[in-house]
Amino acid sequence: MEAIGLFCLSTLTYPLLKQVKSVINGDDKSKLISGNKISKDIRAELKIQVDAMKKKGVTPGLAVVLVGARRDSQTYVRMKKKACAEVGIESYGFDFPSEITQAELIAKVDELNKDPKINGILVQLPLPKHIDEDIVLDLTSFKCVQSCTYQDSRWSTRS
Repeated sequence: MEAIGLFCLSTLTYPLLKQVKSVINGDDKSKLISGNKISKDIRAELKIQVDAMKKKGVTPGLAVVLVGARRDSQTYVRMKKKACAEVGIESYGFDFPSEITQAELIAKVDELNKDPKINGILVQLPLPKHIDEDIVLDLTSFKCVQSCTYQDSRWSTRS
């Protein structure tokens, strides 16, 4: 199954971009941008898109891979799963101990890439030091939902 453009930022952030453009162009310099309202608008748009996909027999699925027990990472993953539930996306959690080997993690990512019910893969960063993040994330490139931010940060933080 081909990757679904469901996770494309350009389609999800239009309300925000419209408001920011208005402020930048000087249309209303004192206008406050409500992050909560924008978030609700984005989720409402996304729910409509997901419902339309479901009517065509496609239920989008997000695999979330968490390695280790960092509380901040667990919180972030929990928020992503909640957001998926709100808009009708199936989420599949895969939690591993920090001692998982790179080979075991690569095997799981490969399995998720081949799974037709998985349309997107989120590998929660950071990974333990014994695992090469570049290798793991490069393997998710076809279904990666973090590629834009990952690619930007990888080039700016790694030499």
